[in-house]
Amino acid sequence: MEKRVYIFTGVPGVGKTSAAVRLAERLDASYVNLSTLVIEKNLYSSKDEANDAFEVDVEKAHPVIKHLIESSNRTLVIDGHLASDIVDRESASLVFVLRRAPWILKSELEVRGYSKEKVRENIEAELIGVCLTDAIRVFGANRVCEIDTTSKSIDMIVEEALSMIHGERRCLSSVVDWLALADPEWLRSI
Repeated sequence: MEKRVYIFTGVPGVGKTSAAVRLAERLDASYVNLSTLVIEKNLYSSKDEANDAFEVDVEKAHPVIKHLIESSNRTLVIDGHLASDIVDRESASLVFVLRRAPWILKSELEVRGYSKEKVRENIEAELIGVCLTDAIRVFGANRVCEIDTTSKSIDMIVEEALSMIHGERRCLSSVVDWLALADPEWLRSI
């Protein structure tokens, strides 16, 4: 099999890391966590102490990621919600945008200890599909595969991704519409 680059993106709490690690195992591919790489290689411009988050320096990160992809002789599975900002369009074979019902995601982020502001910010991003929009803008709709992870195990998510990789299932995007499904009372509460 020739070298491929598969990207997992989405807001925090949708299952990116677990699915990406499992897919890398299944494909005997190399796994790359963009957040870890940014910290280890000092590819950030500042740290937001309040939210324990790093501001990625795209100018520094982009060439490092590009070199990593070009120099690898193995298939890569890249995990990170900022992939659209630092991975080149032509590098991506397929981009999996993982989505999760915001009313479920909210609980996951609270359990992780996210601040109320950070929970709200990520819920809003999921509601309106920020990661999906970014992925389509950068990589093109023909390479972007949207997967609703709500109520699915990691194995189910990976099987869905594999079926798209092998062409057994069509890769679709813009199929999830949380605003149409959300309870209006819940929407007002966030």
